[in-house]
Amino acid sequence: MRRQIKTALALTSGMVIGASVGLSQSTSSAQTAHDNDQVIKNVASLNDLCLAHALVGQLEEALIDCNIALQLRPNDLAVLDSRGFVYLKLGQFDNAIADYNAVLKLKPKLAISLYNRGLAKQKKGDSAGGDADIAAAKAIDPKIADKLTGYYYYMK
Repeated sequence: MRRQIKTALALTSGMVIGASVGLSQSTSSAQTAHDNDQVIKNVASLNDLCLAHALVGQLEEALIDCNIALQLRPNDLAVLDSRGFVYLKLGQFDNAIADYNAVLKLKPKLAISLYNRGLAKQKKGDSAGGDADIAAAKAIDPKIADKLTGYYYYMK
């Protein structure tokens, strides 16, 4: 299992969404800037761990990682997207949709979030809404379905 997590971490390290909400930094304090940089690094590491756990099927552990990261940076788009994915895999479609809505409110053309929200809507029974989100995601990135199918081992 440890090898699977290391492999999943290696996969996620280059594919984590680079979107995040900036932290306000005090220009009068180098320590505050350093502390903020450290928080960002910790959040990114927790997000990588969240995705690694999710990819090997450890969904409860993944959810814990995402929730800790969101305690550090509540509006981090990458972590919200990752937690949405975990909720999607857990079958908690309302929670997944809520996280994707939060991401898309701040970055409306993020194809991965649109596509995954579409999947959650479809699984919940909203075929029209799901189809519309998936079509919008494919209009932004025509290869999004292929990327996600190979990367996330989707909803088998």
